[in-house]
Amino acid sequence: MEALDLDPAEYQQLLEELAEFLAEQGLETSELTRALLAQDTARLERLLREAAQRAGVQRIERSFQEGQYSQGMQQQLGVGDVARELQAISDALGAGARPAGAAADGPLRRPPAAGAAAR
Repeated sequence: MEALDLDPAEYQQLLEELAEFLAEQGLETSELTRALLAQDTARLERLLREAAQRAGVQRIERSFQEGQYSQGMQQQLGVGDVARELQAISDALGAGARPAGAAADGPLRRPPAAGAAAR
């Protein structure tokens, strides 16, 4: 929210517009991606705990095993999918697609290119 310079109500509106946009574009996102975009720390914590349990981190006996279980957690969470999903969202937004009724200067606008701002 702060990085976008939006108050909570504006950020919520952005999330609602983004959800509508994704549905219109036929882009599905994982629960992890939705939680990250919404900054839903409670859901993120639950997802992390569930992934840790499924990966079996409670069986770590030696420090050298941490990497193995960390990778298992990443696979359980679908971390690789998040990068692909965010890239698909970025590509769709970059292609000029806009949510229906979204203002050209609304939260889902793309900032002008550096060269365009100087003109």
